[in-house]
Order: sequence, then C-alpha cells, then structure tokens
Amino acid sequence: MGLQRIDIKFVKHSTKTEKPKRKSYDPRVLHLAFDQARRTGKIREFSRDHNLPYSTLQRYLQKAPKSNKPGPNTILLPEEEAKIEEWILYMSRAGFPISECNLTHTVTEYAEKIRKTRELPESFPSKNWSQCYLKRHPANKKK
Repeated sequence: MGLQRIDIKFVKHSTKTEKPKRKSYDPRVLHLAFDQARRTGKIREFSRDHNLPYSTLQRYLQKAPKSNKPGPNTILLPEEEAKIEEWILYMSRAGFPISECNLTHTVTEYAEKIRKTRELPESFPSKNWSQCYLKRHPANKKK
C-alpha cells in the first residue's frame, strides 16, 4: 500500500464586517411625511403610510436637516465659491492657469477684505483648503 495524497484547502475568514450603507429615502416623500406628521402629530401613522422608519421621521421632527451633505458648512458662501470658480476658469482660458499656491494666496487676500464685514476664523484658509476646494469643484481640477 502506498501513501494517499490529501488535498487541503485553506479558507480565509474575514473578521471584519462591512459597515452597513446609509439608507437614503426620497426627499419628496420624506418632506411630505415630515409636514403631515408635524401638523397632526401622528408620527407612527405617517411612518407606516409612507414606508419610512418611525425613528427617521422622529429624528427629522426633532432636528430638521439643514443640508444634504454631511459635515460642517464651508466658510465661504456658495456665491463666493462660485465667483472663485469663475475667476479660475477665466484665468485659465486667458492662458494664465492658477496653481494651488496662487489660489490660496488670492483667497487669503479676499478673506482679509471680507473680515471687516464678517467674522472669519484666523486660520482661514488652512493649508488643506485649496485641496478641499478642488474636490468640491471638479471643473477646476489640476492638470
């Protein structure tokens, strides 16, 4: 009798569990259920009618969301960031592309002007501001 060959397979088990994805509900349905529940006070009834979790509707009634994006708001107003975006595109079309250093320097000068009328943090713009700005405005990507 000879030796028999035994095949062994190793199975890798992952100990990490995947983080559950955040559920997103139709904003129109959520807003409709929110308005109806706020007027009548019948949260459970409207959560069943609109197929929304009770806890989600209750949280929206306690603290209505301010914007769709998570995280803190930007320091500059959306109109100001749009003006900066237009300026960058104008300069690049004119043949003068703007570097991150130029962008930060120009925004620092702009911040000094508007500090007289509005309170801004002393650390604005931070060293990562230009990179975050370019992520928010993909039309101004680096080449």
